[in-house]
Amino acid sequence: MTVDLSWNRGDRVVHWNYAERNVRKEFDLPIQCAVYIANPSSVVIVEDIQSSGPRNAVVFDLDGQERVRLRPPGLPALMGFDQVFQSRTEVVAVVVTRAGDFHGTPDLTTGELRNIREWR
Repeated sequence: MTVDLSWNRGDRVVHWNYAERNVRKEFDLPIQCAVYIANPSSVVIVEDIQSSGPRNAVVFDLDGQERVRLRPPGLPALMGFDQVFQSRTEVVAVVVTRAGDFHGTPDLTTGELRNIREWR
């Protein structure tokens, strides 16, 4: 299945097609990122940290229903998620703190972040 996701940096609206319908999500502030993940079929949207707090990465089912919010690890000076993307081998979620950035592998069904490592 292919999902045609439409979003550009600075946008407050994300669109995607699923089962011959257009799903639309609108936010008060521009979002950090939006990405389609094939397995499990999901759209992950990272909301603005200032408006949503540290649980600002939302996993949606393709029909637009919120499935789960990603749970950031208990790091000191935690701010929230910056981005989620599909690397060659896994889905990666980047978490920002005032002391540095970290990344891990999110479970898109439970919201848990595993294999947390320092970013760069």
